[in-house]
Amino acid sequence: MIQAVLVGGDKLKEWLKTRKENLEVSTVRTMTMLVIKLTRKIKEEKLSGQVLKNRTGRLRRSISPDVRVGHDDIVGKVSTNVVYAAIHEYGGTINHPGSRPKNGLALRWLNPGFQGPLRTGRSGKVIKSETASAFVFAKSTKPHKIVMPERSFMRSAQAEMQPEIHEAFHDAFTEVLRT
Repeated sequence: MIQAVLVGGDKLKEWLKTRKENLEVSTVRTMTMLVIKLTRKIKEEKLSGQVLKNRTGRLRRSISPDVRVGHDDIVGKVSTNVVYAAIHEYGGTINHPGSRPKNGLALRWLNPGFQGPLRTGRSGKVIKSETASAFVFAKSTKPHKIVMPERSFMRSAQAEMQPEIHEAFHDAFTEVLRT
């Protein structure tokens, strides 16, 4: 067991009070810089192919930084309001109720075992493939479970930046306390 006694604790408290405002300003500045940097890392690396491919850009556009200064705390966060972000971040199981065609007589999807190329016309529609097994057709699908793997884009980006985050706050506090 290690014990320590702080001599001159009252003087230390008074000295720290004189630097409280500078510490707060430095912390907010550092937090803001890090939250913006984390947001950029998520958008430019994780959501641009490293973890998830960018299909529509909706998830990437929804990632937003926020720094809030409270009475006793300073909180920085990067968040999204897109509902499907959580299933990608943490993984999980979706209970699909089954499907019926909205337009047309059948549902159609690409056969998972299909290896050949698909040709498309000028309109973007698929031209009849040389292989009949390119598509699977069905009048409906039964209720089923869809298992989504964990594909962390936010937590992994934060974990990669952790050493930089510690160093930035260490440098900010050291700079203020040296003055």
